[in-house]
Amino acid sequence: MTDLGEKAVEEAKKSGMWDACEKKAAQVIDELRETFAEKLYGLSPAYENYCSMSPSVQRTYAKRYHSFKTEEARQRDFAKIVERLNHNLKPM
Repeated sequence: MTDLGEKAVEEAKKSGMWDACEKKAAQVIDELRETFAEKLYGLSPAYENYCSMSPSVQRTYAKRYHSFKTEEARQRDFAKIVERLNHNLKPM
């Protein structure tokens, strides 16, 4: 990297912009996990199994659910996700 590039990186780290995108992405993912957990609430044992899974597995399930564009597709996949969670299976 050139001296100019290294200087730009140092300035970004000092101003806090270096980590800003990473922090924002983490907040969005946490919100997705929370909304997905709320949707699962009351569906036993799926909810309990989901809550006992590692955060990375929870993120995978939440991102999969929220990845569909239409509500119909989300609901169709939600039924599959609940079935897997009822059996305490990790995502495919």
